[in-house]
Amino acid sequence: MNLYTDPINIKESSADSRKPMSHQIEAIDSLNKYFNLNGKKNVQQNGLLVMPTGSGKTFTAVNWLLNSGVARGYRILWLAHRQELIDQTNNEFRNQAPALAKYGIKKLRIIPVSGIHFKMSQASRYDINICSISSVANKYGYRFIKRMLGEPGLEKLIVVIDEAHHAVSPSYQKVLKRITQLNPNRILLGLTATPTRMQDYDRKRLFDMFNVTVNAESNIGHSKGYIYEVTLKNLLISGFLANPVYKKIETNIAGEIEYLITEDDEAFFNKFGELSEKLKDQIAKSSSRNKFIVKQYLDNKNKYGKTIIFALNQNHCRTLYEEFKKAGVKCDYVISDKVGAQDTIRKFKENKFDVLINVQILTEGSDIPDVETIFLTRQTNSDSLLMQMIGRGLRGPAVGGTKEVNIIDFHDTWDKFVFWLDPEQLVIESIGDKTPSTEVKNNNDNEGVIEIKSQYTPWDIYIKLYNRMKANVISKEFDEVLPVGWYAVLNENGEDVNVLVYEDTLDGFKYIEKFKDKFIKGKVNATAIISICFNKCNIKPKESGVKLILDKLYEDGEMPIYYTFEEREVLDPKIIAAKMNQLFVKDEEKEEWLKEIFESTPLLKQIYKLFYIFKKTVFNSYQLKKEAEIKSEDERIEYNIIDNMYDLEDLLDEVLKENTFLNKDNLLSIEWSDTVVKSWLALCCRWTIEDEQDIYKIYVNKLMSSSQVDREVIKYLIYHELLHKNGFFKHDDKFRELEWKYPNSEELDGFMDEMAIRYKLDIPNKEMTYESQIADDVITERVVDIKLDKDKDILSKDNDTQNVKKYKYCRNCGNRLPKDANLCDKCGNNTRY
Repeated sequence: MNLYTDPINIKESSADSRKPMSHQIEAIDSLNKYFNLNGKKNVQQNGLLVMPTGSGKTFTAVNWLLNSGVARGYRILWLAHRQELIDQTNNEFRNQAPALAKYGIKKLRIIPVSGIHFKMSQASRYDINICSISSVANKYGYRFIKRMLGEPGLEKLIVVIDEAHHAVSPSYQKVLKRITQLNPNRILLGLTATPTRMQDYDRKRLFDMFNVTVNAESNIGHSKGYIYEVTLKNLLISGFLANPVYKKIETNIAGEIEYLITEDDEAFFNKFGELSEKLKDQIAKSSSRNKFIVKQYLDNKNKYGKTIIFALNQNHCRTLYEEFKKAGVKCDYVISDKVGAQDTIRKFKENKFDVLINVQILTEGSDIPDVETIFLTRQTNSDSLLMQMIGRGLRGPAVGGTKEVNIIDFHDTWDKFVFWLDPEQLVIESIGDKTPSTEVKNNNDNEGVIEIKSQYTPWDIYIKLYNRMKANVISKEFDEVLPVGWYAVLNENGEDVNVLVYEDTLDGFKYIEKFKDKFIKGKVNATAIISICFNKCNIKPKESGVKLILDKLYEDGEMPIYYTFEEREVLDPKIIAAKMNQLFVKDEEKEEWLKEIFESTPLLKQIYKLFYIFKKTVFNSYQLKKEAEIKSEDERIEYNIIDNMYDLEDLLDEVLKENTFLNKDNLLSIEWSDTVVKSWLALCCRWTIEDEQDIYKIYVNKLMSSSQVDREVIKYLIYHELLHKNGFFKHDDKFRELEWKYPNSEELDGFMDEMAIRYKLDIPNKEMTYESQIADDVITERVVDIKLDKDKDILSKDNDTQNVKKYKYCRNCGNRLPKDANLCDKCGNNTRY
């Protein structure tokens, strides 16, 4: 039984033990307040949910979609841009599906659609469709959107865009336009961790798309115009995330770079022209820094533990892996073109090795909560990329993560890191209506790669030069930066704001407290205070935060309340829950006791704001950990084959009458196959006889001879084969244009693609194709060419099928090739698959 497609039996299944945390409860409440789901609001509803990496965006959204959307009869379409996100979301929906039992829902149908899952033509009748945007937006998938939505989706539909900062791209815009045409009242929810540091033009488009600007101006939703937002700073304060211990390390090359190149080496390199100084400098720095990076890990191996390393580019990733391996460290690496990347990530999750090196493949959708250390060995100007990289290690104990995470930075990203923890208020009005500038992007992955035509690859040259260079690396390690507490203040809008305090800045704030009377008397501004009180600090507090503290000081004569992380740890929900269960049995008594604690403890009010959120968090915290148990049902029905169910000659005549541009000249016959064939549904065979015209036969698979197959399906197959017979031998754009003009072709194609998952058939589900492949993904037959001497007999029907040539398609350019071809004769791509 295929768990991906069989409906989940809600009554027989049980969810895992996870419950929403305090910020997730707030987010779900905000979603319910923002969207009107009673089905009576005849306007588009668009909104953006902002939750940083590690906060449980997917868990939160799925929880709301099931309990508020599916429970009210909404069909769900979840769009994402990467395969990993499809798998992650599919698993999340399945694990939480049993929650629907309380609404009387008995079954739930979920389907993942992507190049390695199912196809758009197979996605109908499903309550939840989790799709890669490329599968929906390409010309094959796009035509099935209406079929996927079905009647329920044309009435009630929630569209979710995961990593919504990608939503301004043409593919998303194309798909959303089509969906909105089909259902003008659809609901659109965007999920993102990184909405604020995009290019101005793209950010404006994103905010317009999700009504952010209008909401902010009209005081709808969050003050910034989002449905809800929680910052990493607030998650850190609440104890949901691990405490980040930031350490900066500077590395530089001292003196001259030494080139240990022999005459043979020089002759080798001269084959490929002169190597640029830029390339040699890059490789030398990489070679010397790699050894230092490995040493940094080895010197702190017990402390750093399970580590993810972000490398500069693919060459750097591979050489760094070799250095770690030589040092005896259990490690592996993943890059985009390495086979088995997801299997490597799975093994890392299972603690089969200690260090995983990558470039960018782990930045979105890869959930590895128990990571203890992040190495940032690459420079990045992208705040969103930095957020994604560091976020891989910030899962706290509440979600199976660690209490602290080490962030070892070999580039100075502190300013970006602080922005990420504590982003400034975004001034939406300042975003201009700019047109996008045209830029030539510099791809670091290709920097320094030598273009050659020989038996050697760029990697051969790179690694040879890498191993021949020597340089003296000097380093400077800075003190660790550790957050220790926060001040609770109000901003000018009266909203709660927390100002983080780090170990390095704590003495500076104490200095303000000590000399507060003098500062009050002189009304000293924030800039001067930072210069006076924090002059010995390696890092300086943000001026905006100091100003809020001074506003409170100058208004009330007292510093705002300062809370420490040590105080917060004592008030951990699990500790409170354990004490509560020790003292009381009845829920009423527990609730009364919790209320007394909440009302008498300012820190709890500061973290949770509302009592019911605090109460729910405590009650949820002592649930025993339990994995979900999902039971599925095989709803496929029996399939019956009836000999000669349809008269193929009659159907052929109908097709020709309805499509006068086709003819049956030189068509010897149209026949059912003698047996069920697993590789095609219909087949057009062509014989070329010397000095005579081509002769054709059409076969229809006996599998299709059934009362459960509508006669229009058979006519569509015949129409398809007649197109081949009439000169359209390749499944190119012109062929598809004609094929798809057949009435209701989307439904007919969909029926055939779904046969293996609708009926109990002893045939495999149609082979999945890579999305980059120009695939024959509607009907799997081929035109078969057979050359005969004119004196030979036409092959019998049994022999015809034995002489069918087997083909495959190049995944790079789409060129049709023999099944056993190892190389594409058009583009040179490796085709050993």
